[in-house]
Amino acid sequence: NRKMLVFETKNIPIIAKGQGVILQKYDIGGMSDMKMFNMSDGLSYININGDEKIIKDISPWLSKRATKGSILMPTFKRNNKFE
Repeated sequence: NRKMLVFETKNIPIIAKGQGVILQKYDIGGMSDMKMFNMSDGLSYININGDEKIIKDISPWLSKRATKGSILMPTFKRNNKFE
């Protein structure tokens, strides 16, 4: 999908054992990677050149839990992994 979604952990409900919580919706495929971070520190990732980058403005990907998210930045690795 090459889409990323950022939401606050307080939006993840606590449910009974055996039930599931939808974190992100997908047309095809599934989750490639997940990372927890402090929004004040920014989101760090390794770009296609192997350099660590930090995104301070995450507003393009910030949305409600269980939505599809937005397209990744072009410098994000093709394997869709943060590290």
